[in-house]
Amino acid sequence: MLKPLRILVFIMIFLLWRGNCLWASIPDGQEIKAMWVTRFQLDSKEKIDRFVTKAKENGFNMLFVQVLGRGEAYYRSSILPTVETGFDPLAETVEKSRRQGIKVHAWLNAYYVWSSPEAPSQLNHVVNAKPHWLLPKTSNMLFLNPANKGVQDHLYSVYLEVARNYDVDGIHFDYIRYPDHSFVYDKKNPAYPIAAKRRADDVTGLVKRIYQEVKKLKPGIAVSAAVYPDIFDASTDKGQDWRKWQKDGIIDFTVPMIYSRDPVRVLDLILLNASVSSKNSVVLGLGAFNNPADVISDHIKTYKYYKRFYKSLKGFSLFSYDSLSDSPGYFEKIRKDVL
Repeated sequence: MLKPLRILVFIMIFLLWRGNCLWASIPDGQEIKAMWVTRFQLDSKEKIDRFVTKAKENGFNMLFVQVLGRGEAYYRSSILPTVETGFDPLAETVEKSRRQGIKVHAWLNAYYVWSSPEAPSQLNHVVNAKPHWLLPKTSNMLFLNPANKGVQDHLYSVYLEVARNYDVDGIHFDYIRYPDHSFVYDKKNPAYPIAAKRRADDVTGLVKRIYQEVKKLKPGIAVSAAVYPDIFDASTDKGQDWRKWQKDGIIDFTVPMIYSRDPVRVLDLILLNASVSSKNSVVLGLGAFNNPADVISDHIKTYKYYKRFYKSLKGFSLFSYDSLSDSPGYFEKIRKDVL
């Protein structure tokens, strides 16, 4: 017997096929074939050359490049401690990618700022400079408190600094959420749904503020976010109400992180995101770090099949380049599916 979710999504397929749904498109209408590239690839010009070349050779047209991770910048910042590489990694990436016709979206971790047992060495790191902005540590992860006004102003300045100073094609939110449900609500409290909404409103307020100012500054920049793929868990457990962001028009596209190893679960999440986002744009985030090439190939084929019915599906992104490049033959095995 079909699960209720399956019944719902198959009904949605039929409705979409009949043309009864509208949708918003990715800026310029280009199908996105992307990879996330972590900050570990930005410490040398040779590494940047390599991932840009690999992207071009294998049919990728967009890179989400992590230029802010654990509270440290991989670009010239007057706000954050900068990782010293002897050059400007973001500027270098933009220049080399532009030559190859590849778009660069600056990927910035928002609230997640540290993970090591020892404190950061830089005195101006937010963990050292503003300890009162932090939530209690969870699983060795330190997050800024989304409800803190100082935090909101700080992150607003960080994101706008990148948008203002670099010729990027997009700004990409990551860890734009609370760590887990323990910070969002207390199930023993009968009023917890109200508390959950209040926490989500803190996050939504920052997304809206940054989105609106980026668009005023440079209307052509696309603003996106890596999000939890189950909207119900995202909004109630993480304070990440990305469906509201879509409805309010304060995000250009979402990238649900569909990293499950279970193919049935992957299909369910693809269809869920496609259906609830019928009037918005979705780029599917697929987990190359925990799935072999043949599985990722199947996921891409699934996307290509369902994009005929769901006009909300605008592309896919693989997490991450690091995983693909570390696995011999991975690029070669998926190239024909990407192209």
